[in-house]
Amino acid sequence: MKSAGDQQRSRWRRLVAVVALVVVTWLALPSVASAAPPSVVDEANLLTSAQEAALSDRIAAIAQQFDFHVVIRTVQSLHGVTVAAANEAAFKQGGYSPDALSFLVSMGERKWDIWATPGRAQTSFTDYGREVIGGDVQTLLSSGDYAGAFNKFVDYVEQFLGQAETGKPYDTNQKYLSYNPYLVAGGIGAGVGVIAATATVLVWKRNLKTARAATEALAYQVPGSLQYTVREDHLVSSHTAVVPIPQSDSRGFGGGGGGGMSSGGGHTSGSF
Repeated sequence: MKSAGDQQRSRWRRLVAVVALVVVTWLALPSVASAAPPSVVDEANLLTSAQEAALSDRIAAIAQQFDFHVVIRTVQSLHGVTVAAANEAAFKQGGYSPDALSFLVSMGERKWDIWATPGRAQTSFTDYGREVIGGDVQTLLSSGDYAGAFNKFVDYVEQFLGQAETGKPYDTNQKYLSYNPYLVAGGIGAGVGVIAATATVLVWKRNLKTARAATEALAYQVPGSLQYTVREDHLVSSHTAVVPIPQSDSRGFGGGGGGGMSSGGGHTSGSF
C-alpha cells in the first residue's frame, strides 16, 4: 500500500502530464490553423501523385519568390453553372489569399477558366496576357497532355510575374514574345543554304566565259518543224464579286473583363 507521500507525488505527476499535454496541443493549434490550402486540387484525377506533388512544389516556389498565389483545380462537372462562376466559388470556398491567379478545368463540359483576382493579379495578367496563356494551354488540354498544360500554365505565371516586376506587364503595348530555338536554328540553316547556293551559281557563271546569248530563235529551229496558227481572244466584259469572310477566333476562347462576375477581376474562358 502506497504511503500518503507516494500518492501525493503520483497526483503531481499526473497533473504535470495533463498540463504538458494541454501546452503541446495549444502550441500545435496555430500551425494547423495557418496551414495553407492546397494549390493543386485534382478532383478529376488527371494527374499522378508525383505530377501533383511536382506542381505543388513549383507553385510554392512562386509564392515564396513573388508573394503571389496560384491555384489549379480540376472538376468532373460544373453542375449547371458557368465555368467562371464555378472558378470563383471554388476559390472562395478554399480560403485562398485574395491576390491570386486561379485556373479551373472541367472535364464534363470540357471547359476552362483563368481568373485573375482584382488588384495585382489583374494588373499582372491582363485580358491580353490571359488570352496568350489560355491559347497555348488550351492546345495541350485538347491533346490530352494535362500535366503538360498545367506545367505550361505555371511557366507562364513565372514569366508574367517576372515581367510585371519591371513595371511593364505583358499587354497589348508590351507583347509577349516566346523564344523558339527550332525556328532560330531553321532560319540559320536556311541562311547558310542560300549563301552556299549563291556561291555555287557565281562559280558556274565565272566558268561559262565562252557562252554568248543568242539574239535570234532561228538558230535553235529545225527548218519546217514549226507551224503557227494565229488565234485572238477578246475580253468583252468582266465582273468581280467580293464576299467577306467572317472573322473567327481559331483558338475558340473568349476574352476577359469579368463577364458580369460580381467579385471583379478578369476572366478568360474557353473550350478544349
